[in-house]
Amino acid sequence: MKDYLELTVGGQFRRLRAAALDACRQFDIAIAEIKPLNHGENTTFRVTDTNGEKHVIRIHRTGYQTFETIDSELTFLEALNAGTELNIPKPRHTPSGEHIVEVQAKGVEGSRYAVAFNWIDGRFVDERATDRHLRMTGKLTAALHTFADNWKVPDGFQRRNWHDEFHLTNSENRLHEFVDPKPFSEAYRLMRKQIKSYGTDKEFGIIHADLHFGNVFFTENGIAAIDFDDLGFANYAYDYAVTMTSYRRDKRFEKLRDAYGEGYEKLRPLPIDWRERLEVFMAARVIFMVDWFFTRDDNPRLRGYRDRALPMWEKDLRRYIDTGSLRDTTQETAA
Repeated sequence: MKDYLELTVGGQFRRLRAAALDACRQFDIAIAEIKPLNHGENTTFRVTDTNGEKHVIRIHRTGYQTFETIDSELTFLEALNAGTELNIPKPRHTPSGEHIVEVQAKGVEGSRYAVAFNWIDGRFVDERATDRHLRMTGKLTAALHTFADNWKVPDGFQRRNWHDEFHLTNSENRLHEFVDPKPFSEAYRLMRKQIKSYGTDKEFGIIHADLHFGNVFFTENGIAAIDFDDLGFANYAYDYAVTMTSYRRDKRFEKLRDAYGEGYEKLRPLPIDWRERLEVFMAARVIFMVDWFFTRDDNPRLRGYRDRALPMWEKDLRRYIDTGSLRDTTQETAA
């Protein structure tokens, strides 16, 4: 049997299907149909049961989350479901009350953790995002931050501090194979200095940390957010940045950004310097993504994307060093 790491994305999906079937058995989901969804940080499947109800099975990759951090994510989700009207995933439990199970698959080394959620119907917008979508996303983010401000973190709650994740630990010895590493290290030092100046007393708390338009989508009744796997502590501006980083080359950036701010301020005020913070945390997001991609040699699709994107990220970070922004603001102004 071929080693798991030598398989294509499709081959890895097929290998992990057995783990998804194992999860369904433990969560007491009678399968009528199972389809692969995404093979990125984790691997997800959509399952339709014999009653026509849909579920999501998420198989965690090894080495990213622990049982305790997954348990804390699900604890937060259950509190968020109980305390708000937000359209977010609801964790499923096994007949014995567990919400995390351990699964295995032939040809996949060791065991992995798996969780199950209800399915949420909706549509993704990606590059078709409009001012309305950004306003709705800003308001959703403000609702999450307001809940986090008021939620009493329970004993044993374990999630990462995102400020500790903005580094080049996994990439610094390999960047020279692809690009000039100097802009990456200089941008890193500048970004760390700026983030340190914000402190952690205000505008700091539990955030989603991955609210891009692959995890935010739109339903018949409004907006939904999924995939809280990166839930953690950070300056709230990191949530703004994750949403907006994908639009840094869009000529509509300023318009979309301000629409986001309008939506956010329907529920809570933004800091006076929120636009500046957004620029700093967009740089932090790029640096995190650079380093994260160097941990994903196990995934052929992500590895290929990294190799193509690194020259673009180098250009972005050079601009950030020179101007304080990843964006080409001269063209934006001219437009």
